[in-house]
Amino acid sequence: MPKYKLLFFMFIQILTAGSLFAQGVDFGVGMDPGSFRTSKPGEKEEPVTDPLIGKIALHFKQSSDKLHALWYRGYGYLELIRLSMMAESSKTPFDDIIKLRDKGEKLSAIAGKYQLPYRDIYSRSFILKDILEAQPDDILLSATTEQLKNSATNYQVINSTTQGK
Repeated sequence: MPKYKLLFFMFIQILTAGSLFAQGVDFGVGMDPGSFRTSKPGEKEEPVTDPLIGKIALHFKQSSDKLHALWYRGYGYLELIRLSMMAESSKTPFDDIIKLRDKGEKLSAIAGKYQLPYRDIYSRSFILKDILEAQPDDILLSATTEQLKNSATNYQVINSTTQGK
Protein backbone atom coordinates (compact mmCIF):
# COMPACT_ATOMS: atom_id res chain seq x y z
CA MET A 1 0.00 0.00 0.00
CA PRO A 2 2.74 2.54 0.80
CA LYS A 3 4.17 1.80 -2.65
CA TYR A 4 0.94 3.01 -4.29
CA LYS A 5 0.83 6.13 -2.13
CA LEU A 6 4.33 7.03 -3.24
CA LEU A 7 3.46 6.47 -6.92
CA PHE A 8 0.29 8.51 -6.55
CA PHE A 9 2.24 11.36 -4.88
CA MET A 10 4.87 11.31 -7.68
CA PHE A 11 2.14 11.31 -10.33
CA ILE A 12 0.50 14.43 -8.77
CA GLN A 13 3.89 16.18 -8.58
CA ILE A 14 4.62 15.51 -12.24
CA LEU A 15 1.17 16.77 -13.31
CA THR A 16 1.52 19.94 -11.23
CA ALA A 17 5.02 20.71 -12.47
CA GLY A 18 4.06 19.95 -16.06
CA SER A 19 1.04 22.23 -15.99
CA LEU A 20 2.99 25.08 -14.40
CA PHE A 21 5.85 24.96 -16.87
CA ALA A 22 3.61 24.44 -19.89
CA GLN A 23 1.93 27.80 -19.30
CA GLY A 24 5.15 29.59 -20.13
CA VAL A 25 5.37 28.08 -23.61
CA ASP A 26 4.09 30.24 -26.48
CA PHE A 27 2.35 28.69 -29.44
CA GLY A 28 1.55 30.64 -32.59
CA VAL A 29 2.52 34.20 -33.45
CA GLY A 30 3.80 36.41 -30.67
CA MET A 31 3.41 40.20 -30.82
CA ASP A 32 4.83 42.97 -28.71
CA PRO A 33 4.53 46.78 -28.91
CA GLY A 34 7.86 46.95 -30.73
CA SER A 35 6.39 45.15 -33.74
CA PHE A 36 4.11 48.13 -34.42
CA ARG A 37 7.01 50.54 -34.73
CA THR A 38 6.88 52.49 -38.00
CA SER A 39 10.42 53.85 -37.90
CA LYS A 40 13.69 52.03 -37.80
CA PRO A 41 15.59 51.77 -34.53
CA GLY A 42 17.82 54.81 -34.13
CA GLU A 43 15.54 57.10 -36.13
CA LYS A 44 13.76 59.80 -34.20
CA GLU A 45 10.00 59.67 -34.44
CA GLU A 46 8.24 62.98 -34.98
CA PRO A 47 5.83 63.83 -32.18
CA VAL A 48 2.16 63.73 -33.01
CA THR A 49 0.68 67.15 -33.70
CA ASP A 50 -2.95 67.89 -33.09
CA PRO A 51 -4.76 70.23 -35.50
CA LEU A 52 -6.96 71.71 -32.76
CA ILE A 53 -3.90 72.66 -30.71
CA GLY A 54 -2.51 74.40 -33.79
CA LYS A 55 -5.77 76.32 -34.22
CA ILE A 56 -5.75 77.36 -30.57
CA ALA A 57 -2.15 78.54 -30.95
CA LEU A 58 -3.03 80.57 -34.04
CA HIS A 59 -6.09 82.09 -32.42
CA PHE A 60 -4.26 83.27 -29.32
CA LYS A 61 -0.95 84.03 -31.09
CA GLN A 62 0.85 81.41 -29.01
CA SER A 63 3.67 79.10 -29.97
CA SER A 64 2.26 75.87 -31.34
CA ASP A 65 5.25 73.95 -29.96
CA LYS A 66 4.67 75.36 -26.48
CA LEU A 67 0.98 74.41 -26.51
CA HIS A 68 1.78 70.95 -27.87
CA ALA A 69 4.31 70.46 -25.07
CA LEU A 70 1.63 71.36 -22.53
CA TRP A 71 -0.84 69.05 -24.28
CA TYR A 72 1.67 66.18 -24.06
CA ARG A 73 2.01 66.90 -20.33
CA GLY A 74 -1.73 66.41 -19.87
CA TYR A 75 -3.35 69.78 -20.37
CA GLY A 76 -6.68 69.48 -22.16
CA TYR A 77 -8.07 71.55 -25.04
CA LEU A 78 -10.47 73.50 -22.86
CA GLU A 79 -7.85 74.06 -20.20
CA LEU A 80 -5.44 75.52 -22.76
CA ILE A 81 -8.19 77.72 -24.16
CA ARG A 82 -9.15 78.98 -20.69
CA LEU A 83 -5.55 79.66 -19.69
CA SER A 84 -4.99 81.51 -22.97
CA MET A 85 -8.16 83.55 -22.42
CA MET A 86 -6.96 84.47 -18.94
CA ALA A 87 -3.55 85.53 -20.24
CA GLU A 88 -5.15 87.58 -23.02
CA SER A 89 -7.77 89.23 -20.78
CA SER A 90 -5.39 90.06 -17.94
CA LYS A 91 -2.53 91.03 -20.27
CA THR A 92 -0.32 88.68 -18.27
CA PRO A 93 2.38 86.58 -19.95
CA PHE A 94 1.11 83.09 -20.71
CA ASP A 95 4.10 81.52 -18.97
CA ASP A 96 3.22 83.22 -15.68
CA ILE A 97 -0.27 81.74 -15.75
CA ILE A 98 1.14 78.31 -16.63
CA LYS A 99 3.50 78.52 -13.65
CA LEU A 100 0.53 79.10 -11.36
CA ARG A 101 -1.31 76.14 -12.90
CA ASP A 102 1.77 73.93 -12.56
CA LYS A 103 1.84 74.74 -8.85
CA GLY A 104 -1.62 73.17 -8.62
CA GLU A 105 -3.83 76.25 -8.47
CA LYS A 106 -7.34 75.82 -9.76
CA LEU A 107 -8.41 77.74 -12.84
CA SER A 108 -11.04 79.63 -10.86
CA ALA A 109 -8.38 80.71 -8.34
CA ILE A 110 -6.10 81.93 -11.13
CA ALA A 111 -8.99 83.91 -12.63
CA GLY A 112 -9.80 85.36 -9.21
CA LYS A 113 -6.19 86.42 -8.73
CA TYR A 114 -6.42 88.57 -11.88
CA GLN A 115 -10.04 89.73 -11.17
CA LEU A 116 -11.41 87.87 -14.20
CA PRO A 117 -14.97 86.46 -14.42
CA TYR A 118 -14.29 82.72 -14.44
CA ARG A 119 -17.88 81.75 -15.29
CA ASP A 120 -17.67 83.80 -18.49
CA ILE A 121 -14.29 82.31 -19.38
CA TYR A 122 -15.68 78.85 -18.66
CA SER A 123 -18.72 79.25 -20.93
CA ARG A 124 -16.86 81.06 -23.72
CA SER A 125 -14.21 78.32 -23.84
CA PHE A 126 -16.80 75.75 -24.98
CA ILE A 127 -18.07 78.07 -27.70
CA LEU A 128 -14.57 78.87 -28.95
CA LYS A 129 -13.62 75.19 -28.99
CA ASP A 130 -16.69 74.38 -31.10
CA ILE A 131 -15.84 77.19 -33.52
CA LEU A 132 -12.22 76.09 -33.85
CA GLU A 133 -13.22 72.44 -34.31
CA ALA A 134 -15.62 73.43 -37.10
CA GLN A 135 -12.85 75.10 -39.10
CA PRO A 136 -11.13 72.89 -41.67
CA ASP A 137 -7.70 71.56 -40.75
CA ASP A 138 -6.09 72.99 -43.89
CA ILE A 139 -6.65 76.47 -42.45
CA LEU A 140 -3.44 75.88 -40.50
CA LEU A 141 -1.47 75.66 -43.71
CA SER A 142 -2.76 78.80 -45.37
CA ALA A 143 -4.34 81.02 -42.74
CA THR A 144 -2.84 83.94 -40.97
CA THR A 145 -3.90 84.79 -37.46
CA GLU A 146 -6.10 87.61 -38.75
CA GLN A 147 -7.96 85.28 -41.12
CA LEU A 148 -8.51 82.82 -38.32
CA LYS A 149 -9.81 85.53 -36.00
CA ASN A 150 -12.08 86.89 -38.73
CA SER A 151 -13.55 83.44 -39.27
CA ALA A 152 -14.44 83.26 -35.58
CA THR A 153 -16.93 86.14 -35.69
CA ASN A 154 -19.39 84.20 -33.56
CA TYR A 155 -16.83 84.10 -30.78
CA GLN A 156 -16.26 87.85 -31.05
CA VAL A 157 -19.99 88.57 -30.84
CA ILE A 158 -20.40 86.27 -27.84
CA ASN A 159 -17.26 87.72 -26.28
CA SER A 160 -18.59 91.27 -26.55
CA THR A 161 -22.00 90.34 -25.09
CA THR A 162 -20.55 88.50 -22.09
CA GLN A 163 -18.06 91.29 -21.39
CA GLY A 164 -20.93 93.77 -21.05
CA LYS A 165 -22.58 91.86 -18.16
